[in-house]
Amino acid sequence: MFRTLVLARQAERELKLLVHPSAVAPVRVGRRPIPERVADAILAFIFLYFMALALLVFAMLLSGMGFDSAFRVVVASINNTAYGLPGHAEWNLHALSTPQIWICTTAMLLGRLEIFSVIVLFTRTFWRK
Repeated sequence: MFRTLVLARQAERELKLLVHPSAVAPVRVGRRPIPERVADAILAFIFLYFMALALLVFAMLLSGMGFDSAFRVVVASINNTAYGLPGHAEWNLHALSTPQIWICTTAMLLGRLEIFSVIVLFTRTFWRK
């Protein structure tokens, strides 16, 4: 919720700066200013979240799943939530193929471990002594 709140306040700030370009308008949450670094990190996280979501949905589409089901299963996996939607009681994960299960597992890891943490694991700098 904090990320969503900061994202909304950042959007308000940008609109204000369009009207008054030289205004000093820090992003505030509960009367406390949020550092630019934090706001930038939140924007980067949101961008990576939606890019990961899109890539995983495309991977599910390439594995042969329809868009509605692919989107639903990836969103449920990356958010670590329940898999059903009202009106789709017959749909479950037992019908997934092995590649689709791996895609769901990747989405679950990205959602549970946070996207930045997983991406850092694949950088050279992290593994240097």
